[in-house]
Amino acid sequence: MVRRKRHIPTSVVLAVMVHALALALLIIGFQMSHKLRGTPPPEIPNVKATIMDARELERQKEEKRRAEELKRQQALQAKRLEEEKQKRAEQERRKEELRKQEEKRKRQQAEAEKRRAAEAKRKAELEAKRQAEVKKERERKRKEAEKRRAEEKRRTEEERKRAEEKRRQAELKKKQEEAKRREQERKAEQQRLAAILAEEEAAIRAAEERQRQAAYNRQLQALTAQYEAAIRTKIQRLWRKPANASAGAYCDVYVRQTPGGFVQEVQVQKCTGDEAFRRSVEAAVWKADPLPPPPKTEVFDRELRFKFIPDTQ
Repeated sequence: MVRRKRHIPTSVVLAVMVHALALALLIIGFQMSHKLRGTPPPEIPNVKATIMDARELERQKEEKRRAEELKRQQALQAKRLEEEKQKRAEQERRKEELRKQEEKRKRQQAEAEKRRAAEAKRKAELEAKRQAEVKKERERKRKEAEKRRAEEKRRTEEERKRAEEKRRQAELKKKQEEAKRREQERKAEQQRLAAILAEEEAAIRAAEERQRQAAYNRQLQALTAQYEAAIRTKIQRLWRKPANASAGAYCDVYVRQTPGGFVQEVQVQKCTGDEAFRRSVEAAVWKADPLPPPPKTEVFDRELRFKFIPDTQ
């Protein structure tokens, strides 16, 4: 609260001076009157008491004004405190809304991932079913073709037998040559059909092998990401933030290790932080020796390259 200089208003001073002058004139008039009459002068009133009463009145007014000013300041302070309280409540409400929105976003993301996984599974099942139907249809067509060929062969044979019966004696040599020719054609047809079936079966086996290889590659990618995350987590846990580290700094790190996870070489390559930040990252990698083991031997790599982005929160 600002302390103000106490002063007597000019109107009060003038009023006091007028009263004092009038009183002085009155006293002088009485004294002169008594001198002329030969009587003693009356008792002089106390002018000082009148001035003191005026000052007391002004002091009381000043105290009242100060009390009212203090009351007004207290009311303003209370109002500011209430406004700050409401502001904090509003900030908490907004934080809660942001938290709920983040939770909702995560739930929606998880549901989307679940739907994508279900859709991928459904497509894989549909593809497997389609492949089975294709295989079944091919087998049906093959049997029908064989049946038609058998029927055709039977009819041809019957016709041949009837013709042969008529020309048995005269065309015996020709019948033998024709039989040999048909046998060669039958074998050639069988070989052709066998080649077609072998080709179709090889294509089916190749498609199945590609599917198995794709699933295996996806598994290796997931395990590799898990392995790199475990290494980054351990390095992050052992990293000590420098006092003047800037926000958002990162480094590209190269690490060479043995199959047991023992660190042989560390190189901090591209780095957006200063030299202290670079040294802190390199020290954290050495402290992480030995590195976490891979979840599967196929994902192990002697040479690791990753981006170290510290969690400074």
